[in-house]
Amino acid sequence: MSRIKDIIHRIRDVSTLGIADIGGSAIGAIFWFFTASLVGVENYGQISYFLAISGTVSALSLVGASNMLLVNLPKGVKIQPPMFLISIVCGLISSTILFFIFFKFEVSIATIGFVVFNLVVSELLGLRLYKTYLRYVITQKILMAVLGISFYYLFGPYGVILGVGLSYLSYCVRIIKIFNGEKIDFSLIKTRSGFLMNSYVLDLSNALIGSFDKIIIGPLFGFVILGNYQLGIQFWSVLIIIPNIFYKFLITQEAGGNSTGKMTKFVILTAVIIALLGIFVSPIILPLLFPKFIHATNVLQIISFAVIPNAISLIFISKFMACEKIRMVLFGSIVFLGVQIPSIILLGSEYGINGIAASVVLSESIQTIYYVVMRRVLR
Repeated sequence: MSRIKDIIHRIRDVSTLGIADIGGSAIGAIFWFFTASLVGVENYGQISYFLAISGTVSALSLVGASNMLLVNLPKGVKIQPPMFLISIVCGLISSTILFFIFFKFEVSIATIGFVVFNLVVSELLGLRLYKTYLRYVITQKILMAVLGISFYYLFGPYGVILGVGLSYLSYCVRIIKIFNGEKIDFSLIKTRSGFLMNSYVLDLSNALIGSFDKIIIGPLFGFVILGNYQLGIQFWSVLIIIPNIFYKFLITQEAGGNSTGKMTKFVILTAVIIALLGIFVSPIILPLLFPKFIHATNVLQIISFAVIPNAISLIFISKFMACEKIRMVLFGSIVFLGVQIPSIILLGSEYGINGIAASVVLSESIQTIYYVVMRRVLR
């Protein structure tokens, strides 16, 4: 009976995570697809460019908080208050610096919003408060859609960035509750300083994986190319929703010492099916919905192949993180960036946007090979 209850509990938790991520991603995807058709290719590229900068700078400000919370909270370590305080102070400083560089307060708002969002999401997942996570995610996505579209009509394309940033700041409610209810104990960070430093570099490298391609594509190849590429990436982010849902569940289960063998096989099988859907369905859907984004279809077809290695990498990352082998994950991110950055420049110069898309597949595949090899080495 206890085993049956455990299985039911896991199914309920995964289902809650699934509803949150699929529902939130669906709202977010509809918002971004509508925004793309509304603002046009070049403006969509510029919005992506500045949000990528905000995302990268927010990772600098988080000082490794995300992984610290995900790994330590399941073990009962109340590390939220000191990590929250340090990250928010750094976020305010970083957003102020960004304002004096670009003179766009929308970018600054988005930066501090990303910091707050990452802190709260990591805390909720670390504590396995999946129902609360569901409520926060859906509320934020609805706010993002309402504010982003409203501010576009009020302030133009950059109003979308402002709406996104303000929607993430809605998570401040959770931050205030933590500060009112918990003691700030910096000794908890001091005793875990080694893990924190590795976590910081890992968070930064992951942010670069998600953002640096856009930061270099815009200036090198133009915002029209970036707009087409970003739309393809936006569809790809929809394809990898399910693998990412299972990753969020796997890392907390692994950290708690629970077996996840059967679930990992299901994740890989699901990834194969999703990749095939992306390859064969995208030529039908994208030209009908986005006729101005003429290159986005090729981008999505190519990067759909990356769904499989991405899912496998997430499985290995959850195992490494759970046993605090964070350096393995850190080096994996470095491998990814070490392949992606030069391949974007070389393949993009030679084959255009198709070469840029191929760099994603190449980077994901080599990173996965690295994780497979390191897992065997550790065994």
